[in-house]
Amino acid sequence: MPQFDLRVGASPLFALLAIAIAVVVAVLYYRITLPPVAPYLRRILMVLRGLALLLLLLLFLEPILRIISTTVHRPVLSVLVDDSKSMGITDKSGNRASQARAILQSPPLARIAERADVRYVAFSTGALIVPPDSLDSLSFNGDGTDLASAMHTAAAAHASASAHAMLVISDGVTTIGKNPLHDAASYGIPVYSVGVGDAAEQLDVLVSHVAGNAIVYAGVPAPVDVIVKSAGYPGQKVEVTIADGQRVMDRKPLTLEDGVREYELSLTYTPEGEGVRSYTVAVTSLPGELTTKNNRRTFSARVRKSALMVLVIAGAPSPDVSAVRQSIAEVEQFSVRSFTQSPSGQFFEGALRREVVDSADCVVLVGYPGAGAQPGVLESVFGGVNARPVPVLVVATKNTDLRALARIADWLPFTAEMFSIAEYEVAADPTASEKAVPVFTPEHREQDDPWLRLPPVFTTRTVITARPDATVHAVTRAQGIDPVRPVILSRRVDRRRVVALAAHGVWRWRLMAQRSAQTESFFGELMANTLRWLTAPDDAGPVIAKPFKESFAQGEPLLFTAQVYDPRGNAVEDAEVKLTIAKGGEVREALLSPRGNGRYEGGTAGIHTDGLFRYKVTASRSGAVLGSDSGQVHISGTAIEFLNTRMDEGTLTALAARTGGAYMRPDEIGRLDSLLAGDASFAPRTTSSVAEIHVRMSPWYMGVVILLLAAEWFIRKRSGMI
Repeated sequence: MPQFDLRVGASPLFALLAIAIAVVVAVLYYRITLPPVAPYLRRILMVLRGLALLLLLLLFLEPILRIISTTVHRPVLSVLVDDSKSMGITDKSGNRASQARAILQSPPLARIAERADVRYVAFSTGALIVPPDSLDSLSFNGDGTDLASAMHTAAAAHASASAHAMLVISDGVTTIGKNPLHDAASYGIPVYSVGVGDAAEQLDVLVSHVAGNAIVYAGVPAPVDVIVKSAGYPGQKVEVTIADGQRVMDRKPLTLEDGVREYELSLTYTPEGEGVRSYTVAVTSLPGELTTKNNRRTFSARVRKSALMVLVIAGAPSPDVSAVRQSIAEVEQFSVRSFTQSPSGQFFEGALRREVVDSADCVVLVGYPGAGAQPGVLESVFGGVNARPVPVLVVATKNTDLRALARIADWLPFTAEMFSIAEYEVAADPTASEKAVPVFTPEHREQDDPWLRLPPVFTTRTVITARPDATVHAVTRAQGIDPVRPVILSRRVDRRRVVALAAHGVWRWRLMAQRSAQTESFFGELMANTLRWLTAPDDAGPVIAKPFKESFAQGEPLLFTAQVYDPRGNAVEDAEVKLTIAKGGEVREALLSPRGNGRYEGGTAGIHTDGLFRYKVTASRSGAVLGSDSGQVHISGTAIEFLNTRMDEGTLTALAARTGGAYMRPDEIGRLDSLLAGDASFAPRTTSSVAEIHVRMSPWYMGVVILLLAAEWFIRKRSGMI
């Protein structure tokens, strides 16, 4: 109950005198009335007049009414219960879920609830505050364990509590999120942990790690590194396999040793087809294993053609044609088919038909089209190039008819004017952007810049101007009065990639550069890098979205990153970026958060079924769609909750030690009551609050005075005294 205290700004004697004056005046005033009234009415009038006078006199004393409220705060105990799949495991200590439920219903917690507020938080991939009467609904089927997030949720929910402690009931194995030890001490409250499960290694055989190339080539054997872990089963023989669906592609026997062991194996598979495919690595199950859900893992790889066909079309025989063709042929990833135009307009290798152009994975034009190019052949070449987003490399020599290239002018990274066949010798230097982030330049040490040692090449006096959305990678070295001109340019437009080499005599970079160790392989690597960039999977749309990794484990949050650009290639920082993941009727959506400079990140909760899921990321601004990107993400067949099946006693012990709490086993839960009772900080706290009311400032005070005077006037009026 609140306490009331009335204080005045004068001595108590003055207050008593005011009261006496009010009483005396009221009594004298109504001792005799005209006309005479009943005695009870005179007494009522005395009281009304006396109270009104008293309240008016008290105004001069500046009365202050103090209201003192006292509140008792019970201490708060947050009970964090691990609701993940690993809590459903049955090991030597028994069923973990049953042990957790027994702790929640134990007498020690009931006794603590009599003197403290006990709040419950169930956690797995996220944290949820659970009412005490809903604890039976815990399913212990969460796809991950994020203890750090649960502790943050509990601490934030009771940040104002004067006394607070946490009780963590878990196997201690954190599979997602931050390490719970990092921020535990910053909350400033003790954490008492109960380790549920057996800390010893259980009888188990599992595939703990799989690593393979994200990009492989059809028909080319690809290695996969596998780590198999076993506990127990000495002398047992198992088999490790890799399969594409039901078809086993490789297998290796393995003899297990005593104790806890890890075995590294290398399997090989030969991918088929094209696109993203998934493969499964599995180890034989043995009787008595703790769980067989971790005996297999899946991974995905993007399968590409084993050899991409590069079509080289030359306007005339030249050393440049030979240098380009030989450099491409030396790259294992590419096969070359070339057509060189003869003076008659035909090709030395035979007729160049449209189907040849349509089958090419990349088209290289060396001095083509040149003089004598036949209209029918031009239609086949440029019709095929325009019909689909095939990448193109243009080597513009002095014989190239740049006017005829107008058929693909929309894709070229440059414009040409003031055409001239006059040539002059130039040296080339990379631009600042190419130096900072090399795209085509071969790898080298900073002090061994190969560009400085390259022999000069030639260019014409035709004015070549880079388009606004093109990237210039190399320019002519400044010399004399000749302006600096672009030499190597690239452009990505409408999912097409184009590179232009605006120089000829580039055979010098292959043959005349052999005298220097820094340049002997320059041209070959330059061409290889160029072709790899041209034929790489296109990610150049206005929206570029990718998962953080090609494959996620069951229950692991699906995290994505996206980049958003406007048509001019400028980063868009105020877009709404929506992620959609779907398979069949299962659809998940989320908004990605901006990270600056056009980058966005975010994701959805994990998926507990394996397989390939399609994703689509769409960016919009002011209601208008800027673009989208899509692809596939793979969910592994092994839940992350079953990769580490023993109780992590070390983490739970360290958590208690760092925060001033204590670690207990389930059968020691009775200690918690005495531990909290002995903690002086975990006790009820009493707080008092004082509210002061300045009476003279209150409209209610004057309202009471007016009401008293009005009542007195009313009685006097009805009694005939007025």
